[in-house]
Amino acid sequence: MFLPASPCAHGAARRYVPLSVLTVASYTNPLGRDRCWQGPALPRTSSTSSSGSGSSTTERGGQSRRRPPGSGNTHQFHGDESGYVNAQIGVLMLRKLDGVCQTVQSQTEAVKAMIESNQRFQEGVMALLQNLVGNAPAAMPAHSAASVGARAPKKTTPTEGSDRIVEQRIARVRGMPEAESVEEQRRRHLNRLKARVRNHIDTLLHHSDSSLLPIQFPTLTEEEVTAYSRGDWVPNEFRVDFVRPWKKFSLNKEARESAVTTFLLKVAGGAFLTNPTPEDLLTRETVGDMIDVYMKRLRRLYRKAQNPPSEERKDEIKRRACQVARMHTSYRDRRFVIIYYGQTRHKALFERMSAVNMSEDETDGESVEHPPVYRIVIAEWQSEELRQFLWTLDALYREYWAHA
Repeated sequence: MFLPASPCAHGAARRYVPLSVLTVASYTNPLGRDRCWQGPALPRTSSTSSSGSGSSTTERGGQSRRRPPGSGNTHQFHGDESGYVNAQIGVLMLRKLDGVCQTVQSQTEAVKAMIESNQRFQEGVMALLQNLVGNAPAAMPAHSAASVGARAPKKTTPTEGSDRIVEQRIARVRGMPEAESVEEQRRRHLNRLKARVRNHIDTLLHHSDSSLLPIQFPTLTEEEVTAYSRGDWVPNEFRVDFVRPWKKFSLNKEARESAVTTFLLKVAGGAFLTNPTPEDLLTRETVGDMIDVYMKRLRRLYRKAQNPPSEERKDEIKRRACQVARMHTSYRDRRFVIIYYGQTRHKALFERMSAVNMSEDETDGESVEHPPVYRIVIAEWQSEELRQFLWTLDALYREYWAHA
């Protein structure tokens, strides 16, 4: 079997070297590069070799010289430059491979330990959850749990105004700056605009006493309605029919449009330059809606003036109004105590309660005394624990008020 020898640096022709003559030393080059055999130059005439004896004879200039076996003009190989791997490089590769195997083994052991630790942690958590489930009360219905998780239940009556008053009071007591939010600014502008619209309607109606509305504005007769529809009769001043429909009767519809137009003209003429209203609120739709709300109240007062209640009914209305006012006051005071003393865990209860959930009360006796003494009316739906809790809040508020 023959192996091809690489061409030497002297440009010698490529030769095939017998595999039997290559030794381990033939693959190692002490000079670190490929070299041809640096022996005597080959004869130019002819060359004879005897493969049977393992030796070779070279003739040159009539002289013959015997070379040792295997030391002919053969190419010597080494690992990193000739493309072959020698023993040293093989040992180095084995050592590198052994280091990689050790690294992989150590990482595998670390991952195995982490998995075992996670399994122990999961077992501990599951045991804790089973213990909690065993001691927990009956499960909440699915629809109730979903509703609580999605949003808080809607209150019986809105308490945004009372909640806002409590927050402002807490801020004043704690000395915190009352930074007005954008919503509060818009609400303030809306309230001021509502007051100006009401004042404008009262000016147009020359209204100062609601009990005189039926006398000032009696309902139109059928003859007046017919004459107005034909255009034969037009009122000399601002006129409203409080009996006929407000948004369907032609006279009331024209009165509404006239009130909106005159109010906007008043604003454009500089009537409210001290505290101007934002332009986005000065629209016919916004002003018209405010007029509708106020006219609804005036029409209720008109009917009340037509059929005035008896004295007993008036007293009952006043008493009920006082009870409702005290219920709102109790709600604000109790909510103030919860927030002021940092009882946030009870705040969740008041997020679901409103003023109508407070206990009602009545004054003792017919005469009014100062300070008045109230008799608490127990609500049947309230539990004993809830009543004691609310009364404790009242006691805390009285204590705060005494030292404030």
